[in-house]
Parts: sequence; structure tokens; C-alpha cells
Amino acid sequence: MKKLISILIVLVMGLGTISLSSCDDEMTAYTLEGTWEGDMFMGYYYDGVEYWASYTELEFLTDPLSNTSGYGYWIDYYDDYSPYSYYYSHINWQVRNGVIYIHFVDEPYYTEISIHDYRLNNNHFYGRIYYDRDYEAFDLVHTSSPHWGRYDYGWRTRAVGPDGTTRAADSAEKPVRIMRHTAK
Repeated sequence: MKKLISILIVLVMGLGTISLSSCDDEMTAYTLEGTWEGDMFMGYYYDGVEYWASYTELEFLTDPLSNTSGYGYWIDYYDDYSPYSYYYSHINWQVRNGVIYIHFVDEPYYTEISIHDYRLNNNHFYGRIYYDRDYEAFDLVHTSSPHWGRYDYGWRTRAVGPDGTTRAADSAEKPVRIMRHTAK
């Protein structure tokens, strides 16, 4: 009888832990929902040159059928010296056991990244983003939602490149997104 009671106590405690982590994931997803802007240390490699984003904008929208996952957008903006002014991607995201997973829907190179070791509140989101076998720090602030309909999927070319030539938006060669490695 004592053994049965001990087993039941362990089961009840286990179920309580599972429901608490589920609540934590829901609270993280609720706080994460919205638009964030800052430095994700993203860039791209194109025509033998590396270009680094001036800043990144992320929007996390919650899936109406789930409290811990959703979809959204990731936009890296570049300065005037870059041949492309921005790179826009669709993302799917999920919070699972306190880790935020981001899947780039149409990205052939970095298909999924994870975010843990982070701090998140209603105004500030910072921590580490993990990809491949490496990580990078990031720092974002919560902003209002922009009008997303003004962006086309993929790369947007500038009318005039850094060398003074015009580049075609539908050229066969496309840039490859990369992450900048900074001192840790």
C-alpha cells in the first residue's frame, strides 16, 4: 500500500510539472506575439562580398488553433551600400519546453534555428540564437505592427548597385543569408 501511494504521489507531481511547463510555454508565446526590431546579426553573401543587416524586424503571430505556435515574418534591412535593401522570409515558430524554434519556410540554408538562454518581457527580448553548431547574441525591442502587405517575398534589388550599375531583381543568382560571428 505504501508503495502504491508513493507511485501515485510521483505521478501527480510529474503531471503537475508537465502542466506548469505547458503554462510557461503559453506565457512565453503570449509575450512573444507581436513585432520586434533590433539586431539579429544577420547578413548575406553575394557576388563574393558579405553584407550585414542594419537591423531586423520579426513578427510573431499566434496560430488560432494553438497557444504555443504560429507563423510570421522575418525581415533583414540593409544600408545603401548593399545591392539589396531587404530580405523577407516567412517563418513558422513554436515554443516547446522553454525553447523558441523558428523555421524559415522558404529558406534553403538556415531552415530552423532555436532561441534559448533568453530574457523576454513586454518591451525587450534578448539572448542567444542557435544555428548549426554555433550561436549568436541578439537584442530586440517590441514595436508596433507595420503594414506587412508592402513587402514581396524574397530579395528586393536596388535600382542602382554599389558599383553604379543596375541589377535585375529576377537575376538567376540569388544572395545567400549568413549570420555574422562577433566576439563572444
